[in-house]
Amino acid sequence: MQPRSLVLQLDLSAAFDTLDKATLLHRLDHTFGVLGTTYNWIEFYLDWGSHFVRVGDRTSAPVLCEFDVPQDSVFGPLLFTINTPPTFNVIAQFKTVNRAQYADDTQLYTALNTDDAVRVINDCFQSVHYWLDANGLCLDPDKTEAIVIGTGIRLRSEEKICAVKVADTSVPNTTTVKSLNVTVDSTSFDQHVNNVCKAAHYHVRALRHIRRCVSVDDAKVVATALVSSRLDYCNSVLSGTSQSNLNKLQRVQNAVARTVMTTSKCEYITIHQSSLSRTSLAACCCTHSL
Repeated sequence: MQPRSLVLQLDLSAAFDTLDKATLLHRLDHTFGVLGTTYNWIEFYLDWGSHFVRVGDRTSAPVLCEFDVPQDSVFGPLLFTINTPPTFNVIAQFKTVNRAQYADDTQLYTALNTDDAVRVINDCFQSVHYWLDANGLCLDPDKTEAIVIGTGIRLRSEEKICAVKVADTSVPNTTTVKSLNVTVDSTSFDQHVNNVCKAAHYHVRALRHIRRCVSVDDAKVVATALVSSRLDYCNSVLSGTSQSNLNKLQRVQNAVARTVMTTSKCEYITIHQSSLSRTSLAACCCTHSL
């Protein structure tokens, strides 16, 4: 029987706004060997601009902005990741602790198959916290979450673990955590599927209100952007999910196909799904193949 796993979802306060540009450029040079034109281009992209505050007709003195990288750009998460490779070495000291990281979203996880598993991940958590503090990044223990994942039988039968602590703050165990907009619960992805279906049905209803005002091709584009994209996003995590979840996703696909093709609920949708399979809406209207 597979052991339970403890997952810590770390939360950084204003992560992109506190990133030291000088440190980032130093890592580009000394850690990754980025030099010449590429280095100059990134330095220019970061731009050592100044900020000021204006209230009415009064303006404060400009202050050089030595921190932050653009968060809402494609390049922002990459720059943040470039700045934090030393955390890999910190975590690697704890052999039983694994990590998953994308930009400022970091998870620490370990199998609860030994008596000291919680102590080890707690020590790892503390070490990461110290490194972040020393490098100008602030870990927020109050928003950091912990979750124990396993089968329903194991979660009910085995003793609950004590809370992990960092900076004298307890990180309580929770039933769900959200990572990169994927909701993870203790035993399945039921909550994630429910959230996806709820958002998808909302947009299907909105599309239904305007469907007669737009062409079939335009309806396909809207449905692909607002519905199909949600069904496709991180759908690999649903491999092996329950038939109940697959049925919920199938109902969304049927609903969007009927809306795009303006068919009634009494009509068979299979033929319309086949006709759409050669369009950009294929992933949305074909049977879910998880």
